[in-house]
Amino acid sequence: MEKGRARIPFKLGKIDIHSVSALAIEKVEILEGNKKPIKIVIVMTNPAGIFQVDELLKSKIKTSGIDDMVEIEARLIENGKEVVFKKYE
Repeated sequence: MEKGRARIPFKLGKIDIHSVSALAIEKVEILEGNKKPIKIVIVMTNPAGIFQVDELLKSKIKTSGIDDMVEIEARLIENGKEVVFKKYE
């Protein structure tokens, strides 16, 4: 999950939820958590990016065995500011 990774497929005409949602991801940060040891913060420029979190990242963490150690926070850039869009604890 990283900025620009869907740019080439999108330019080649592959327009689907995977490419649109991947384009929405601006940055990903791994920080020390508040409620759990690890906090992953995903910053999006478009709400479509939540697909990357809900359908890809969450399922990978859930099956990895570290689900109880990770909290996820999805943020959306609105008017130049990051606002919390969704939290997974």
